[in-house]
Amino acid sequence: MRGGKRQARAALRLVNRDPTVKRLILLEALALTALWAAFFLLRRETGSFDREADRVFEAWLYWVSAIGITTVCSVAVACAVDAKIDGVEGDLRMALGEVRRRLPTLLCWWLISIGALIALGFGTRAVMRPLPAILVVAAVWGVGSLFVVPAIALQSGGPLESLGEALRFLRARWGRALAGLFVIGFLFGLAFIACGFLLRATAESHPRTTDEPLWRFGGPLLIFCLVYALMAATRGGFAVILARDALGDLPGEPPAANPRRRPTTILRRSS
Repeated sequence: MRGGKRQARAALRLVNRDPTVKRLILLEALALTALWAAFFLLRRETGSFDREADRVFEAWLYWVSAIGITTVCSVAVACAVDAKIDGVEGDLRMALGEVRRRLPTLLCWWLISIGALIALGFGTRAVMRPLPAILVVAAVWGVGSLFVVPAIALQSGGPLESLGEALRFLRARWGRALAGLFVIGFLFGLAFIACGFLLRATAESHPRTTDEPLWRFGGPLLIFCLVYALMAATRGGFAVILARDALGDLPGEPPAANPRRRPTTILRRSS
């Protein structure tokens, strides 16, 4: 518990102090808000769909695009955090270059994420109401996929190798992972509650006309996306710290009993 809390706080400090991670957080928040604005304007121009199939297709198109944005930004944040731990002052070009180098594995994980979330969503909704189902899916997916992005960032193998390495990280550090995720979830849960009240107040004053201004919902939603992006970056940084700890490659921590050697790091590639 103590180790997980300490490393979660270290991840939060790293995210708040690293300028590259801050830029990636802002980029993700702006991209998610722009995606919502595009669908908002499209709906305002076309009106509501009459067929249920069209509404379902629109919803899934939105979430598939949003998952793609968050996946790319998560890998970029993990690469930036890995470089920061190694003492390398990176920038957006470096982080996005690392993402481009891992693009095939990233695309495979994006497809796996979509399929897994669909399966989990249908499975839980079959036995639960929508809100408890969402909470269960978020908890299961948050813990089960915690080390996938760090495995993609730290390793140079394909999707199957990254998934196998992620499972090994989870088996080695599941206790600290649960403790750290509890701390991160509690802190950002309070922020999400505040954002929820803000969005609710905006929705209650919504006149529901076709010429509703974009900024009315865009401003509160941007704040919500910023909180989400900051939480995702903290979670990703925490996972990278835990993965480096499991590899015996974390500065300031005692080496692991049987550390696994990993291939070239960002530090060696930069030198």
